Amino acid sequence: MKLFNYRAQGKKINSWFIVDEQQLNAQNDSEILQNLSQRLIKTQVWFSDLDDSDAKSPGKEIALKHAVGTSHFNPEYWGWVVETAFTRLIKDKQVAETSSWKNYIDSFLRSPESMKEIQQIFTDEKIERTLFPGVEDFYSLLPAEKYYVTRNISEVAKVYANYLKFQDYFSESDSKGKVVEDFILKNPQIEHYGVSGDSEDDQEMVDVINFYSKRKPIELLVSLYITNSRNKLNDSFLVNISRDRTGLVELIRPF
Repeated sequence: MKLFNYRAQGKKINSWFIVDEQQLNAQNDSEILQNLSQRLIKTQVWFSDLDDSDAKSPGKEIALKHAVGTSHFNPEYWGWVVETAFTRLIKDKQVAETSSWKNYIDSFLRSPESMKEIQQIFTDEKIERTLFPGVEDFYSLLPAEKYYVTRNISEVAKVYANYLKFQDYFSESDSKGKVVEDFILKNPQIEHYGVSGDSEDDQEMVDVINFYSKRKPIELLVSLYITNSRNKLNDSFLVNISRDRTGLVELIRPF
């Protein structure tokens, strides 16, 4: 595993990425960076998670900061808060968050009033502020068709997808692997894929593409695991990367 740090004079930037050079069959730093940049540019379709991967979690913004569809003083809301806290104590953190978010959607976000409130919150200015550094530039330089695969609701996925000029989105995706599998089977002409995410749910997308690469002429060229710590890595991904994507932007900008 090879670490690359990005530094810019006079700027406070915390951008780094760690590459599994064995997957690239590269012998030195120059070969690693050249191979990675070529793979990024060659990718035809890119699947990405949204919450805590590309942006500060819109779901947490909805449920915790704004209590959309309810109120911080509503007993039902506090019942959800207590249940969420208890679930986090007895279950895996990711499983607990997935379960509690689904319960929140079903309990508070199915009304037209809730949808209108979400539209008022997530303006272009709000989206720009919540995106992690380098994310917008990264996608603008990436030639692939881009799709969000997210557990978030369609109203949120849509505004982020539109802002970043994605082709489409798959919302409330309880099985991300199944979403990707269906896409592969419906689009046999696509050969080169990329994936980014921050959880085991997102690893499902990696696993499915790798599975089909043994049976079809397709290949997972790049997979990015978004993490806020170099001590929290996922070796199922080709690249582990900071939330700040500036380093990758500078890598592919010359192309």
